[in-house]
Amino acid sequence: MIPFFASEKNNMHRIFVIFLLVLFFAHKMAAQVIPIPTDTASVNLPALAHAICSNPALPTSSKVRQVVEWTNQNFHWNYTDYQKRTVKQIICRKGGNCNEQAMVVRALFKELGIKNRRMVEINIQPESERRQQDAEKKVAEIGNRMSVFGLRHNDHVWTEFFDEETQSWQPADPTLNLIGLEDWLKARVGFSERKTHEIVSSRDMLVPIAVFALDAKGNIVENRSEHYLIRSFDAVYQNKISAAPIWKKWQDAIQFINPVCRNAFEGKENLHLHTNKINEIKGVYTELKNWYYNAYAPWEILRQGEKPQLMILGTFHFKDSGLDGYKPKFSVNILSEKRQQEVDDLVNRLAAFKPTKIAIEWKKEKDQRFVDSLYGEYLAGRYQLGQNEIYQVCFRLGKKLGHKQLYCVDTQARWFEDVPEEEPFAKQYGLQKYADTTYGTLYQKLYETDDSLKTVTTLREHLLYVNSPERLQIGHGHYLTGSFKYAAEGEYPGADNATGWYNRNLRILANVLQLAESPGDRIFLLIGAGHLPIIKHAATATPEIKYVEASEYLK
Repeated sequence: MIPFFASEKNNMHRIFVIFLLVLFFAHKMAAQVIPIPTDTASVNLPALAHAICSNPALPTSSKVRQVVEWTNQNFHWNYTDYQKRTVKQIICRKGGNCNEQAMVVRALFKELGIKNRRMVEINIQPESERRQQDAEKKVAEIGNRMSVFGLRHNDHVWTEFFDEETQSWQPADPTLNLIGLEDWLKARVGFSERKTHEIVSSRDMLVPIAVFALDAKGNIVENRSEHYLIRSFDAVYQNKISAAPIWKKWQDAIQFINPVCRNAFEGKENLHLHTNKINEIKGVYTELKNWYYNAYAPWEILRQGEKPQLMILGTFHFKDSGLDGYKPKFSVNILSEKRQQEVDDLVNRLAAFKPTKIAIEWKKEKDQRFVDSLYGEYLAGRYQLGQNEIYQVCFRLGKKLGHKQLYCVDTQARWFEDVPEEEPFAKQYGLQKYADTTYGTLYQKLYETDDSLKTVTTLREHLLYVNSPERLQIGHGHYLTGSFKYAAEGEYPGADNATGWYNRNLRILANVLQLAESPGDRIFLLIGAGHLPIIKHAATATPEIKYVEASEYLK
């Protein structure tokens, strides 16, 4: 427990402290690690299911979310190797393809009393001769059942659960971390940017063309294509796309291809014979999307196409330099064995983003030559890393990925030269009432709490906390309190001084965007967490890049 909590008496202080405690313990609960057995004899499915979801009073959808998110965070993707495995074997392996991950989820659902069933789909993919060759080989070995993947299509397995609250079947896809109909529609048939997995078959998937529900023996018991690909597809766009001239052609195409897909699943027909029809359906979907953009959302066109990607991780200072307003009272020894293991884990997680360029919070104008020299010495084995987060994270990440250079992007702000000094201005115009220290005291408590938390959480946990939307928003609010309201006679020294902070961050982003030289660039920026609200707001607004949440790689 943090000792200064005990002496707080002011009601506002109490409310703020309660907020911090809730935030902290919610974070700790989210970060709770449930050990995964390493041998099948140790796998106790009922115990595991109830460890993941320990509250039986939760609604069905909440239980499902806990199971799906646990699976998504703890299981890695494995390409299909056509080996049969039990649920316990998949759990011990901590990974699997879509079918294997869905098997685990369904088994856990069963232990929690959640009615569920296996789902299979066929979806359109970019053309792949290799996939076609693999499929043809499997068709020759096993039969037409293996024609569910081929030149322009692939199959995918997920789960439906019966939601007791809505009395309806709802999708749950652990591979893509999708729960609920709206989530599924946006990720699978939606026109805008989608939630995907880095695996190619997910990232490049265009649209499903057939969806079936199976029984426990693997037999098709219900065609769900009409539900997902026509009625719900139209409904998620407020029944607007059914007004498109091309809509009837889309309906006809889905109705034509579904019996063929069903026959392929049942081994009665070779879907490869219909590859031209699949390509035709691709064209219909593209026409439908273009019609919607032109009719209702022309700005969506700005978001289309391959774009450079930017991922930003806000951080605390591993070794404080005393330049920030808050002076730390607690410290961590980042060079200790435990913390070095945590840094290794962090670097490995960031490496999964596969950045092509790494940007750092050092001055572009004066520090780049120094960084080039020092980083070169480090790569040559002649420099031992110090405690600074740039050394510990960015230097190590750059070396791991084979980067020859790190890029300085920080810079000075351009300030208003004729802004009145705040305190004399406030005294002159009687504005001292705005210099309320209440929020200043509360924010001091917040910074002390953050400072203390870093000593009792892992590096990954603490970075997830400081990068959480709630923490970023409340932290940014400090710039908009107290003297920010100083204004009189057409002068705004509080707001004008705040623009200097905004100016610096926008200049930093301009330097970062200069690094995005090609659509394939993937830029990683490590920067003090206080910079993140402004830079992230601007980075997510520009259509020139795709913003990637760092938390997705830290979970």
